[in-house]
Amino acid sequence: MSDSSNGNGKGAPPIRTVRDGNLSSSIWEHQRQDDDGMFYSAKIVRNWQDDKGQWHESSSFSENDLRRIPALAENTSDIIQAHRYTQELPDRVQQRAEQKASYQESRKPESAPAPQPKQRIKAS
Repeated sequence: MSDSSNGNGKGAPPIRTVRDGNLSSSIWEHQRQDDDGMFYSAKIVRNWQDDKGQWHESSSFSENDLRRIPALAENTSDIIQAHRYTQELPDRVQQRAEQKASYQESRKPESAPAPQPKQRIKAS
């Protein structure tokens, strides 16, 4: 393929490319500007090879291509969801561990003063 840029001019490669024959869907991950979150975008293209063996992308699709695009889009969406889950999972595990530690700390009884040794009374 001739171009793997994500449209921002930086030429960053996609995090994943899904193929179905001459169709491909490339997935990019983007940092949100307003917070620390991420979002994803995808670009579906038809790949073709010219007489010189060079690969190109087209956004023009045949009737048969159009019938395959919904399945490719659904597969792409599933991959994005799985990727998002695996990216967020370590944060969720850490957050859960902190919540559990905080809960356990709140359940501890307050420290009681150490018991004093019993005094023995001598019989006279």
